[in-house]
Amino acid sequence: MIEAMIGMASIMKSLSVYTDQLLFNGTLIRLEEAHLAMDIPFVTSYVDLFGLFLLILAGVLNLLGVKQTIRFSGVCNVIVIVSLLMVVIMGFILGTPDNWALPAPPDATFGEGGFAPYGLGGIFTGASL
Repeated sequence: MIEAMIGMASIMKSLSVYTDQLLFNGTLIRLEEAHLAMDIPFVTSYVDLFGLFLLILAGVLNLLGVKQTIRFSGVCNVIVIVSLLMVVIMGFILGTPDNWALPAPPDATFGEGGFAPYGLGGIFTGASL
């Protein structure tokens, strides 16, 4: 049960962020950061009311029955996957090959410029964070 709740909370958080960025251009997050800020080091810096609303909606559907919960979870997963695919597709459409080989700035004391300035070790280090 706890595993399902944590999974649903993470889906709702990502759905909240994607929806805000796609439909409202980040307005909800900026409002929540301005008016609902928190200073707790291991959680997000603001209260995500839209994500909380979606999570409560999912809880109500869970009370109504498992079939509705599975449908709602599936719909949320489809929306998240479609959003990610849109980001990837737009990256291919709007991206240029020139971005893969950027020269290092002359005054830079880090990396070598381009796609992977720190090499494979930098990619694995970044992925482990």
